[in-house]
Amino acid sequence: MLQGNNLDNITFTSLRATPAKGNGTNRNNGTTSPSAKLDITGTNTANNLSLSVNGSLYVNSSGNVGIGTTSPVASSLDSTANKVLRIGGATLPTLVFSLTSSAQESEIIHDGGGLFFKIGGHATATNNYFSFWTEETNSQFTPTERLRIAADGTFTGSASNDISDARLKENVTAVEGALDKIMQLRGVSFNWKPEAKMTNRAQLGVIAQEVETVFPELVLNTSIFGEGYKSVQYGGFTAPFIEAIKELNTKVDTLKTENEALKMENAAMKKENSDMMKDLAGLKVDVQKLKISANGGK
Repeated sequence: MLQGNNLDNITFTSLRATPAKGNGTNRNNGTTSPSAKLDITGTNTANNLSLSVNGSLYVNSSGNVGIGTTSPVASSLDSTANKVLRIGGATLPTLVFSLTSSAQESEIIHDGGGLFFKIGGHATATNNYFSFWTEETNSQFTPTERLRIAADGTFTGSASNDISDARLKENVTAVEGALDKIMQLRGVSFNWKPEAKMTNRAQLGVIAQEVETVFPELVLNTSIFGEGYKSVQYGGFTAPFIEAIKELNTKVDTLKTENEALKMENAAMKKENSDMMKDLAGLKVDVQKLKISANGGK
């Protein structure tokens, strides 16, 4: 047991050195030149380090760290605690994931208002993305990718549902004059400018400033580019589209009714014309008979 001895008030229990060596202020196990307050090296699988009460922090010879377990699985950090890791700092506490083989880093950053997920790249990276995976019941650790956010901001997934329960809504009214409003909008094809750093494929959509004059409820004066850069709630077009289609359907039904009436009127006129033609034919016969009678039967 080694306690204190200029080790910043850290208490070690059952510290065994074979042999125990040091340089006056540092203690070690397996090295004659300790570089820190405690320096343990070795190749024997028994070179494990257990710190704190009941070995709640455990480091084995493979570099795996266990918190609350003395048998960490094949990972760098294995914990049974509810709070596994806390990262603090005066500004922008950051958790960095680094792939040393490609010098690629990804970060999770807290700015005090929210979390930023930053997917980094390197000189040869061509397909950076952020992906969410889930496992189905009894899948035996065979997860399926459900959502991917590509480097150009494209979302790819299977489906999305927006909450729409009537119990959470009030002031519900139908969209009035939907067809006339839709007729004021343009559906456009466009490409993003290079500074937008979006996909370079041709896109279909609308112009936020144009939508704002017709449906201001669907336009926000903020976006991922900051305040003043407008964004459009595309899903909100569903309501006016539905009402516009219903208006069109009413117009079509009216035209159908008018068309049927015209057909009936036309049929009546055709019958009347046919009757008139028959009457005319009868008159021609009578005229011919009169001519013959006037000529003495000749």
